[in-house]
Parts: sequence; C-alpha cells; structure tokens
Amino acid sequence: MINTKKQMVYTAFIIIGAALLIYDLAVETDEVYLKVIGLVVLMFGLYSSTRQWASDNDKNRIENENDTSSNEAKFDEVEASSPKKDMHD
Repeated sequence: MINTKKQMVYTAFIIIGAALLIYDLAVETDEVYLKVIGLVVLMFGLYSSTRQWASDNDKNRIENENDTSSNEAKFDEVEASSPKKDMHD
C-alpha cells in the first residue's frame, strides 16, 4: 500500500533542499553552510522517497509474478491436453 503521508514529507524535504540551493544561486552569496544544508536536505529527501517508491513497487512486482506464474500453469495445462500432430505425415 502506498504511504502518501511519507511521500508528502519526503517531497517537502526535496522542495526545501532545492529551494535552499536555488536561493543560494540567485542571491550569489558565499554561504557554504547554506549550500551544504540545501544539498543534504535535498539528497535525504531523494534517497528516502526512492526507498519508499521501491518498497511500494516491490509489492506490485510480487503480485505480477504470481499472475504470470498462474498464467503459465494454465498454458501448460492447455498444451498438455491438446492432441499432438504427427510431423511425419
């Protein structure tokens, strides 16, 4: 299940980090700490949101694998029950 509250928090981190970096570029100050904080907040938000997306998609992958394996089993049953044609005729 997709956890939208976590995604909103991680998106807020991404936006805040990007805003700090853009502000530092626009104002053209030599605030190294502002750049570092903006980059750390941005990277934390990106890393956390990527982990969240991967965990959400992992569940979908498992469900798709189950569907695929059941479809393959049905195909094998149909193939086994169909009469075989002799290729030497």
